[in-house]
Amino acid sequence: MIQKCDAEIVPCDEVWKPNVWFLPHHNVINPKKPEKVRVVFDASAEYQGVSLNKLLLSGPDLNNTLIGVLTRFRERHVAISCDIESMFYRFKVDVHHRDFLRFLWYDDSGNIAEYRMTKLSFGAAASPGCAKFGLLKLAQDHSLGSPVAQWFIEHCFYVDDGLYSCDTVEEASSLLQDTSNICARGNLKLHKLMSNRPEVLKHFQEEDLARKANHFEGEGPSRNELFELSGILLLISFPSPLYHSLLLL
Repeated sequence: MIQKCDAEIVPCDEVWKPNVWFLPHHNVINPKKPEKVRVVFDASAEYQGVSLNKLLLSGPDLNNTLIGVLTRFRERHVAISCDIESMFYRFKVDVHHRDFLRFLWYDDSGNIAEYRMTKLSFGAAASPGCAKFGLLKLAQDHSLGSPVAQWFIEHCFYVDDGLYSCDTVEEASSLLQDTSNICARGNLKLHKLMSNRPEVLKHFQEEDLARKANHFEGEGPSRNELFELSGILLLISFPSPLYHSLLLL
């Protein structure tokens, strides 16, 4: 995170700057991806009855409904899924706001030092809304003459995971390519590409495919396997009977 400039060390002449906020943090590890560590900041931690999240505006809910995304994923024969890599870290925090995202960590000498986030942080109430707004703004401003890809970004993403289905392999492949081009205009990287039809992915680099995309034979993974490999399944704590019916179709 620090090596990628998602956070920066606070300059010595700004350490005692007034109006700052420190965030406690911890790591989260997905048992299926033990090599990947995600740093989450506790912006709800209170000091004298105040927390950063109490003061942040989360903004309107710009996310698509899960039922809508799943329904469109089930409509046609050729299913696709994709993910935006490190979506929160693709959006910068205004320089004047970074001191409210300070945290303590070790410097190169092993001493405790003050750092601050330069990108959106996990745990802050405003981060999901800001990231989603940025994604929608990108689709609107840089659709590159591809209204279908713009519509896909606007209506078929749940947070950073995209699911959809098309009538043909050519349509699905073109949609993923156009969407990838739009994302690249905003320094977003579309990856973890997968389809139940392997032909859809033949024009993409292997590094952009989902890790298990090449492990399926024949017709490729089923829709349920596609869904399970996407990040959306992790967001469903208690699926309703309707979710179950959509998953089992």
